[in-house]
Amino acid sequence: ALAYGLLGLPQVTLEIIFLSRILVGLTKQTMTASAALMTEMTAEGAERMCWIGRLSSAAQTAWISGQALGGLLNRGATWAPAVAAMVIYALDFALVRCALPGAPKQVKEAREGEQKAASGRSLMVAFASPVLARVVIVRLLEQFVAQAIHATRGLYELDRWSFTRAEIGYFSSFKALVGVFASWHLAGALARKFEIAPLLYGATGAMVASCLLEAVPGEAWLQAIDSSALARAAWSAVSRLLPEKLSLDPSLLVYCIACFPMSAASMQVMSITLRSRFTELVPKANTAAALSSLDVLQSVVGVAAPLVGGALYEGLSTTQTPLMS
Repeated sequence: ALAYGLLGLPQVTLEIIFLSRILVGLTKQTMTASAALMTEMTAEGAERMCWIGRLSSAAQTAWISGQALGGLLNRGATWAPAVAAMVIYALDFALVRCALPGAPKQVKEAREGEQKAASGRSLMVAFASPVLARVVIVRLLEQFVAQAIHATRGLYELDRWSFTRAEIGYFSSFKALVGVFASWHLAGALARKFEIAPLLYGATGAMVASCLLEAVPGEAWLQAIDSSALARAAWSAVSRLLPEKLSLDPSLLVYCIACFPMSAASMQVMSITLRSRFTELVPKANTAAALSSLDVLQSVVGVAAPLVGGALYEGLSTTQTPLMS
């Protein structure tokens, strides 16, 4: 609330904006605390994966709605977004105080003692398990690949299909809805049916398949349709119901209904599965510290991945880009 209150001052300088962003960045620990609390309140396995996915889905939904609300408020007074943010944070504080479970005084004192005892330990103690180390490495590699691909994804889509600004907005909303669905429902449903290893193998295979399918150019799809009378009749019937851009380029239709949903859902499933597995392997007393350490490592990856992704995809054609992915 203080961070956004600073932005509502009559005269805002660059120094105040910088300070505000630092304060906002510090609140990222609330997500870490939420994940740690959820770890304590859920059983290992499918239940935890389900609720971690729902937490991620709720965060994505809040991000989408927050951007929409911010856009509306920015049309009015310059101080309106700052005041709205302060009110929302105050309500959030009240909700946390009233709704989240507390702990008896004795338990709080015991936890404080445990935290003080653990504070002097090296972070390597929490990551001493070889299995946990492998999970962390896979999680960081998965995020590295995802962010390296995402770094130039918007430019790739613009070059290949020549989206207008309105179409970019529609497609961004579609992407967000796919991510919310995958986080809220898909990960938990799959966790109830499959073990972690098959889930990760299946998600990786689905990502590779989506990239190979995406690499097929629109001309190849049109040639395949023209080679069969039945396919031509079916495409003629379907294309009448589609927007002009989708009807002219079947590769865009395949990307919208198959490639992107497959890759987005696979990334969400991998992320949630690995995060759930991470919380299972970390000692409960070190859960919050370990999650914070993982967040720091992921932030480092978030800085390096776009740089590497930009270099890897530089100069590639729209057909070569999916193959690189």
